[in-house]
Amino acid sequence: MSTRKIRKELFQSMLDLEDGKISIKEANAISDKASDEIKSINKEIRNQKIALVKGTVLKPELKLSESDIKIARSIKSKLRKTAETIVEIGEDLEKAIEKKPRGFKNLFYAEIGISGRSAQRYMQIARHVKIQKLKEKNLLQGKTMADLLYIMHPSEDSKKSVDVNKVANGFYSRYKDDSETLENIMEELQKLIENAT
Repeated sequence: MSTRKIRKELFQSMLDLEDGKISIKEANAISDKASDEIKSINKEIRNQKIALVKGTVLKPELKLSESDIKIARSIKSKLRKTAETIVEIGEDLEKAIEKKPRGFKNLFYAEIGISGRSAQRYMQIARHVKIQKLKEKNLLQGKTMADLLYIMHPSEDSKKSVDVNKVANGFYSRYKDDSETLENIMEELQKLIENAT
């Protein structure tokens, strides 16, 4: 039964109850039946969404090879890190989906647990000229996804909204046990402050 019919039945039962055509017990029974049917419909919809995400609706002949699964596991572990890893993930994603059949990407992304949009963002970052230059100079350490996106597409508004103290405190708490990295970050922050004034 469709949700439209269920709503119609519920509405009719309310009218019938007001007119005295049915008892409260009968109205409650109709309401309970409608509730069960709606739960069933929602469960079916949820199962269809899960099937789409897991790739079971895709071509059945598509399967992940051991190599693909190994790359997927590598990417999963790298998702927890910062800029260097973000670039590596983008490069790994490009390698993984290169020259694969249609539909493979979605299956692979589901294995990793990321959306297609997120995967595209990682690959876009990895390919960007400015990011590649930073990578070559080993200047990615300590940067976040937001930093990389800003480097790719700087805007005047985002410069004004940066809370330097908050950023500095975040870097300090993250790298207080790594003095060399912390010194590099402090030098970069000093340069940013000088450029902003």
